[in-house]
Amino acid sequence: MESIIIYEDEGYRKLLPLTYNRPVFDLRCVINTIREKIIREYNTKKIVLFCRDYLKETLLESDNNLLINQFTGESALIINGRLLANGLKNKIPPDGEDCIYTCKGEVAAVRVSGDNLKKVLNSLNYFIQKCLSM
Repeated sequence: MESIIIYEDEGYRKLLPLTYNRPVFDLRCVINTIREKIIREYNTKKIVLFCRDYLKETLLESDNNLLINQFTGESALIINGRLLANGLKNKIPPDGEDCIYTCKGEVAAVRVSGDNLKKVLNSLNYFIQKCLSM
């Protein structure tokens, strides 16, 4: 696995009004944000965030080194920003074959590489641009 992508999906709407001004992965769960928990679990430096466009500037204010809504690379573990799980790395290993992980009928994570990665990222970008910017 080359990098971790943390994204928000339409499920952010279920968490309104908490998610009006922040992406779902920046909600706090006890002391840490969901994003911090995922980063700590996988212990990686290359993190890319996908969120609603209007939140990009707010995220960059907190850390201007963040990669937001852009990705270059050959492989990634793409994790839903609403995902809360203990022992996440054991349930969704960072390396292996391309695979989709679901929970209760929703996508929890996707491990993907090569041409499949390009297709997934195009879908994710389309979703971010068309659905979340409303």
